[in-house]
Order: sequence, then structure tokens, then C-alpha cells
Amino acid sequence: MDIKMELEHENLKVFSKDEFTQQAIADLSGDYHVLLACDLSSRADDSERREYVKALVRSGVLTDEEMEKILAEESIIVVIPFHSQEIAEQTYRRIPHASHFVSMYLDGEVYSATC
Repeated sequence: MDIKMELEHENLKVFSKDEFTQQAIADLSGDYHVLLACDLSSRADDSERREYVKALVRSGVLTDEEMEKILAEESIIVVIPFHSQEIAEQTYRRIPHASHFVSMYLDGEVYSATC
């Protein structure tokens, strides 16, 4: 099973940088009110990327096993869908350094208020 299938089984969605388009956001927003998009793309250097993935593990979003699989990917965005903005904001606050790599989408639009 590849990392995309495995994470999507756990209610996480995985996209390459190129796949995470406005259309993909709109499609997911049709089913979920809020999306947290964690950009772990290769844009960040390796140590920074590792720190971001570890932040997702510390917050309970990912497991250690998933962390190793994600680190092996070149360019990846992990999307956590929510029906409730309140729960999404609580999750956002649990992620260390979230302001550096996590974006919140509310009904398909970037949510700019600080969580």
C-alpha cells in the first residue's frame, strides 16, 4: 500500500504539490467545511521539513511510522479535513510551528484569521 492510500484510509488526504489545485480544494470543500493543508513540499530544506513532519507527529496527526513514509516523499501536502471549524482550530493549535507550514481553508477559501 502506498503512502497516499494508507493515509487516506486514516481520513488524511495526500497530494503532491502539483495535485493540490483550486479544483482539488473545491472538491474536498464540498464534503468538508474546513481543511488544514500541511505543506511538506521539497521547497523547505531537509532539516526544516523533518521538523515540520515531527510537529505533526507530536500533535497526534501522524504516527512515527507515517512520518518515515512521508519523509521519503519528494513533494507532499497532507490535508486534514474537518466538519467543524472549532475542532480544526484546536488541531491547528496543537501543531508546533503550524504558522510556518499549515494553511486553513474554510469553505474552499484560505482562512486568514489567526487560530
